[in-house]
Amino acid sequence: MTRRAVAALLAGGGATLVAGQASAAAHQVRMLNTGANGASMVFDPPFLRVRAGDTVKFIATDRGHNAASITGMTPDGATPFNGRIN
Repeated sequence: MTRRAVAALLAGGGATLVAGQASAAAHQVRMLNTGANGASMVFDPPFLRVRAGDTVKFIATDRGHNAASITGMTPDGATPFNGRIN
C-alpha cells in the first residue's frame, strides 16, 4: 500500500469520526407545574429518546424546580447530579 493510499484511508476515517461527533443532538425538556392535560408536575416532552453523545437540558419554566439523578436509574459510569432549586 502506498503512502497516498494510507493517507487517504486515514483522512476518510478522520472525516467519519468528525461526522459522528457532529450528529449528536441537543434536546430540551421543560419542567412544568401543570401540563396541557391538567396533570401536575410534568415534563414536556413527556418522553425523549436520546443516544450516546446527545445532551439533555432541563428548563424550569415555573419557580421551585430542580433536576437530580435518582440512584439506580442512571447508567453505569454516569456522574450523579443534583441541581439547585430555582
